[in-house]
Amino acid sequence: MRPSLADEWVRKLRDAVQFVKRENLTLFSSVGSRNWEIITACAVLNNVPLRLLMPARESSSFEALKSKASRQYCLTASRVKYEKITEENLNDLTPLQLANIRDETIIKQANILIPVSVRPRGNMSELLSKSGADGKTIVREFETEFEKKKSKLAYQIDISALSKKIKAIAESFLIHWTRATNCRWPDENELEFYRMIFSSDKYRRTAFDTLRKILNTELIIASSKNMPTNTRTVCFSGLVPKEAIRLMKWRARYCQMSFEPFGIGIERNYAMAHGIKEVHYYDLSQKKQKDGQDNWLWQSAGKKTDWGNEREFRHKGDFDFSKVPDEKRIIFCHYRRQASLVQNLTGLKAMSFYN
Repeated sequence: MRPSLADEWVRKLRDAVQFVKRENLTLFSSVGSRNWEIITACAVLNNVPLRLLMPARESSSFEALKSKASRQYCLTASRVKYEKITEENLNDLTPLQLANIRDETIIKQANILIPVSVRPRGNMSELLSKSGADGKTIVREFETEFEKKKSKLAYQIDISALSKKIKAIAESFLIHWTRATNCRWPDENELEFYRMIFSSDKYRRTAFDTLRKILNTELIIASSKNMPTNTRTVCFSGLVPKEAIRLMKWRARYCQMSFEPFGIGIERNYAMAHGIKEVHYYDLSQKKQKDGQDNWLWQSAGKKTDWGNEREFRHKGDFDFSKVPDEKRIIFCHYRRQASLVQNLTGLKAMSFYN
């Protein structure tokens, strides 16, 4: 989920790709799956020629995938050849069936197979066994034991251990909370994301990393994800930190926290005078009443969860806080050492949830 060079399979993958380069071979890979995309990125980073099999159902989607892959991985036309899956009736396949056909096609076309980390009794394991029986060359010197997730990503904040300063914060700030991401940041491409993985023994897209990036660029990039009418917005919370803790939960569906104890607070009156507006909540029976108004400021109260408890505020588009006076800002971190680091680097007031 959040790999780095600390993981043996990442190091072995890098070594296997470098072996392909030394042998002057072309590497088969694909996109649309993290398992293939990290191989594609590693090949680009090591200047290895590629044959990319695109999991496209029709010609238009094939061209769209080619264009997207070229942008995201900075592909050079002379170093990559794109191929379509030639199976018939692709439109009738489920995403899993399409992925399995992609894997099988790559295995069939390749002359040499180099397993790195293969799940026992999975589809790829079965394809490898069949290929070995058919006499294909299998290079096993880079193979490492398949490991399931080693560390638990979910965690909870111990309310009883909160610092006095956090407990004392009044409703005087609107706070943009950050969280770890399992993918690239909005303003980077896939190649840069995977370059980070192959250059560090720590995963560098944690909530603290995201906070530091925002502080360095002085820009919070808007997102349209889960927003009404796909309007790009930046979200803030009107809750004080000790109240926001109850909303810092693990979301198994997305394999990430809702948000984490790292954030940037802006003095409430200043924020609302500079484009940050309160969200209005409605139940389903009121939906028609909001049509024609600022839809990006409306949010369903929900059926099971009362989203109104979030007391959300939004800013339309990216939020540039480079002109926000220092005295109108405050930084929140999980631990005191993180807050001290931020305060020393930026000169901004910072406080931690724990002493």
